[in-house]
Amino acid sequence: MDYAIILAAGKGTRMHMSKAKGMIPILGKPMIEYILDVLFKSSLKRIICVLGNQYSDFNLPSCVDIVLQREQLGTADAVKTALPRLKDTDGDILILPGDAPFITSKTIEDFIHFHKSNDNLLTLGTIRLDSPFGYGRVVREQNQIVRIVEEKDASEEEKRIDEVYSGFMCVNTKILINSIPQVDNLNAQKEYYLTDLVEIISKIGKVSSYEIKDCFEAKGINDLYSLSLVEQELQKRILKKHMLNGVYIENANTVTIGPDVSFLGEAMIYSGTKVLGHSTIYSKVVLGPNTEIKNAVVYDNAKISHSVVLDSCIGKESTIGPFAHIRNNSYIGEANRIGNFVEFKNTTTGYKTYASHLSYVGDTNCGSGVNFGCGTITVNYDGKKKYTTTIGDNVFIGCNSNLIAPIQIGSNSYIAAGSTIVDDLYDGDFAIARSPQTTKTSYAEKYNYKRVDKN
Repeated sequence: MDYAIILAAGKGTRMHMSKAKGMIPILGKPMIEYILDVLFKSSLKRIICVLGNQYSDFNLPSCVDIVLQREQLGTADAVKTALPRLKDTDGDILILPGDAPFITSKTIEDFIHFHKSNDNLLTLGTIRLDSPFGYGRVVREQNQIVRIVEEKDASEEEKRIDEVYSGFMCVNTKILINSIPQVDNLNAQKEYYLTDLVEIISKIGKVSSYEIKDCFEAKGINDLYSLSLVEQELQKRILKKHMLNGVYIENANTVTIGPDVSFLGEAMIYSGTKVLGHSTIYSKVVLGPNTEIKNAVVYDNAKISHSVVLDSCIGKESTIGPFAHIRNNSYIGEANRIGNFVEFKNTTTGYKTYASHLSYVGDTNCGSGVNFGCGTITVNYDGKKKYTTTIGDNVFIGCNSNLIAPIQIGSNSYIAAGSTIVDDLYDGDFAIARSPQTTKTSYAEKYNYKRVDKN
């Protein structure tokens, strides 16, 4: 199989969203990415994606060849827009819909092998449904496929056919190029149906079908309700896979785990937790309750509760939360303690560093054995630019301290509580930066503070 054409130009009007249909997320991952991931694992030489007027919503890899269908006139017209990219090519083309994201690489490979080994000019991917409403029916005569009829054009007898077209097809390239111009729009929708190729090609050669056994793989998404149903089914399958491999999941109906998440050992996942993106969770990790992890790596024996970790790494045996926020390429070292209402942004820490509560640490390179007292702030932004703070090993930072970046704090130094540090500290320095206290005896009565009457 030389080429694939993804048909993703549809407006998706029934989704009632401004976002392009193919970019609507399923378990945090855009619909189109499911399809691309499968195709990248195949033997295809080239992938063409047909997009519509919402093409700017898409963020596709540079290796994907993008074609624009300016006016949505039907699936055959969409394929026709891609034909100039197919000149002087041989072999076969896989055509697949952009709104059926759950096809597997095995099914694709088996489908392609079936098409080639049977010397078909055209092979349809079909499924069998007890309730086939809305799908194009596969019509046979003397057990030979002769056409596909759409729901709105089908007779009552044809509507009773349970074999339906899934939206996937393999077709010989030269046959496709010669046959597409023969497709007309004489139907109820006044559109150019790709399925009309079946009747055209069946008159000159072999048309066959490959039945996709798991109907879920070919499940199309037409509106937000159908999206929610397939998302539930996909989530059920993902959770089952991980639970059978030793991941404990409490109240599974409250937990979300994305399709690209890897668990590398046993783990405990508690209620209300989301693990999304390309996250990797090592052995004996505890996540949750009410925790969000996305594009993160969490190493062995780490614990994260009631917190958010985005695009970051959490070291072995570290404890995060409750109510911590780790983001923007932070790397939390081993055996750290990042506690209540602490935010780390683009920051690296060493071994056994603690920020137990109420601190912001941003754009910081921090060593081992550092203690951030309550209320510590690395002041990294001057209104125009972000600056870096560098902290050595075994530094004690007292409560309510501000470190005005850019600044370097040497190892084994000590910062007294309530200090605003603007100058670099060398190894072993002690810094205190407070305004002198002024006390006026018995002066408070002049402010007439309203006291509680205990009587």
